[in-house]
Amino acid sequence: MGDKSKYEEEYRARVNEAVELFSATCKAEGYFQTSDLRVSEPTAAALLGYAEGSLRNLRTMGASPPFYKRAAGDSSRISYRLRDLAEWIEIRRDDAVFSRKST
Repeated sequence: MGDKSKYEEEYRARVNEAVELFSATCKAEGYFQTSDLRVSEPTAAALLGYAEGSLRNLRTMGASPPFYKRAAGDSSRISYRLRDLAEWIEIRRDDAVFSRKST
């Protein structure tokens, strides 16, 4: 149980750090973020290092981070919460032992 708790803490710390970095990047690059820290699909794609079309394709295949059918600052009708982006990255991490042990 102690190992799982340790991994959960590390996971949460990495997610929190990624959210902070995403938010700071949005501010530095002039990307709009809502008060609940959602960003448009083009911004989410940029933050993740994907082409916008690639993220759209992942979404239509059901393989993207969770999303909202609500605009977030531009003409995109889809938005993503920064925390969801961070968690999506972390569970795909090659050494994400926590995600493998918890399933």
